Amino acid sequence: CMTGIAYGSIYAGVAASGATNVAMLASFPHVLIKAIPVLVLIGSLTGALGQALHAEKTRFAAVLTFAVTASGITLLGVGAAFWGLVAGLIVLGLDKLVSSLRT
Repeated sequence: CMTGIAYGSIYAGVAASGATNVAMLASFPHVLIKAIPVLVLIGSLTGALGQALHAEKTRFAAVLTFAVTASGITLLGVGAAFWGLVAGLIVLGLDKLVSSLRT
């Protein structure tokens, strides 16, 4: 019961100061507004890349997937996230095929 009251009070305070918060954020330079999300996401990005590149067997596919996705290409009306996955899966499939042919 007390938790609901506390959260309700916090939400009411945030709602009451919403116009002030928006005006304050609008006064910030555009470069700062663009930099804040980048700084917040650096930890997540480094953790994800570290985990993706940890296994040597799939490292090239992970890097290729990241590079294609980060390129922002659009082909046939489909975005880069899809093409990054396709490129990574093709490389993994080819790698598995070559490995099976070697044995």
